[in-house]
Amino acid sequence: MHIHLPKPLHGWRAFVGEVAIIVLGVLIALTAEQLVERHRWFSEVRETRLAADQELAHDLGVFEHRLGQQACVENRLQDLERWLQSWRDGRPLTLKAPIGSPPAYGLHFNVWDATAGEARAHMELQTKLAYAGLYDVLKNFGTQRDRERDSWAGLSDYDQAAQLDHQDLLKIRGLISRIRAFNNNVPGFAPYVEKPAATLGIRSDLGPQPQASVRAGIVFCQRLL
Repeated sequence: MHIHLPKPLHGWRAFVGEVAIIVLGVLIALTAEQLVERHRWFSEVRETRLAADQELAHDLGVFEHRLGQQACVENRLQDLERWLQSWRDGRPLTLKAPIGSPPAYGLHFNVWDATAGEARAHMELQTKLAYAGLYDVLKNFGTQRDRERDSWAGLSDYDQAAQLDHQDLLKIRGLISRIRAFNNNVPGFAPYVEKPAATLGIRSDLGPQPQASVRAGIVFCQRLL
């Protein structure tokens, strides 16, 4: 028994040509789709990086601003230690001004926290690691700075104190020690901030500071005794 295969209407050569055209069309369509998808992710990654760079430029400015307050903070702590010792000696000194705290600006992490996982996945590995590392260091800095601000708030409870007992003196001593520990550690953040920032080409930009904050900084740098 012989099986006869049906022949294409226009011959096998024409049939193969038609199939080749169809396959080529599919390949072109798939390639075009991939190019469109790649362009879409390229644009999304670029926009994400631009937004993150602006956010990080501000946060780097906040860090550098606090770094620049180190000497003023130490001077105020020294005055508070003298004031504390005067209470222990039974000859309390009077502070010239409220204890206060160093003016601070808010840190922002919204862009990175809101960035879709796929957008991060389409970044180059070194770029992604630099962003993640920089944000992690700044978040750690922010957490410790918030604790410092709480300690300053605790000290401010003793503004114009008329009487301090032993427990008050111990608490004040502890608050001063916590603030000094953070103040001494602030420069230690610098290498971990500067390296990824340089890798990403980001420069600090705190922007214009409100005059009220500038005046508050000047006042804070004045001695209390």
